[in-house]
Amino acid sequence: MKPPEGARLDNALDMWHSDSWDCPGGKPEVSAEQLAYGLAVLEPWFREEFASEKVRTTSQSVIRQLCPGEAVPMTAPRRYRASKGYIRLRWKVGVRSYVETYEHRVLDGRVTTAEHVHHKNRDKTDNRPENLEHLTADEHAAEHGQEALARRRVIVAMYERGQSIPTISKVIGMDTGAISRHLAAAQVVTRTKSDYCNSLDSQTVAEAYASGIGIKALARRYRVDVKRIRTAIEAEGVALRQPGRPSSTVTGEAAGRRKIRSRSGGMCEVQIVGVCLGRAHSAHHRKNRSQGGTWSPLNLLDTCGDGTRGCHGYITEHPTLAVENGWTVRGAADPAAVPVLRRGVWVRLDDEGGWAAVTEVA
Repeated sequence: MKPPEGARLDNALDMWHSDSWDCPGGKPEVSAEQLAYGLAVLEPWFREEFASEKVRTTSQSVIRQLCPGEAVPMTAPRRYRASKGYIRLRWKVGVRSYVETYEHRVLDGRVTTAEHVHHKNRDKTDNRPENLEHLTADEHAAEHGQEALARRRVIVAMYERGQSIPTISKVIGMDTGAISRHLAAAQVVTRTKSDYCNSLDSQTVAEAYASGIGIKALARRYRVDVKRIRTAIEAEGVALRQPGRPSSTVTGEAAGRRKIRSRSGGMCEVQIVGVCLGRAHSAHHRKNRSQGGTWSPLNLLDTCGDGTRGCHGYITEHPTLAVENGWTVRGAADPAAVPVLRRGVWVRLDDEGGWAAVTEVA
């Protein structure tokens, strides 16, 4: 018997006295006392001599890999699935002593001496004899080589049809790294990230931005990231607006509120029938501040309610009607040039808090 590396003396004696000694040649013709003496005195020599034997230890237990041609124990083994998907068998042959091998390598009670065992249906857990084929290493490589070539042709065809590597990975059931290696082996030039991006006309983007549409809104429109929108705008020489709403200290919020309150007399300037609450409570921006609207009186209406109630809320909930009546101004339009329906009369507002009637409305 070859004592496993790191094995304790009591383990070796337990294996000696057990009935599961199935190594080729049977038990050596020595007594248990002689074996104990040899392990105790010649242990360093034994470890060095048999260091190459396939043995591993876990929590002071010894697990030895059965050799080709070695008989497997007659007791029922424990079956478990190994990390690569194959089924392994493990037998307990003594106190904290085990032997194991792969299930598909067991043939007629012994570990097969074949170099490779091939699963015909590619199911690593199907170890029925009719599903196993004993092959040489070259034969096995050739068998799977044909399969790999067929899979590679499928991957290349899918990629050339425009599908991305992550998409192919999900369909084929392989990781993206393996897909990339197949494409590289087939000498396929892979696409870059920019190849998947939508085309972008920088002049059109810059004009839309100059009209008041925000960068994020443009990114959603063209389905690209914000960085590409910003790059397109800068390429056309258009100055980027500062993020956020314009500062009230620059545009004169207090002055704007004071002027429209003087213009309205404290009563709602919109006065929608059946909606109006009478007294003005909030300043409505005809052109939103996010689109470049200011606190100038010509861009403000003194309205009742708030963003959800009264005339202010009605304007928010009915954007189309609000644009038709001049209560809301699109980002590309100038509030000074757009007349507004004020208390049933079409007027044009000015920057000083005044207004002038309009006879004709386009």
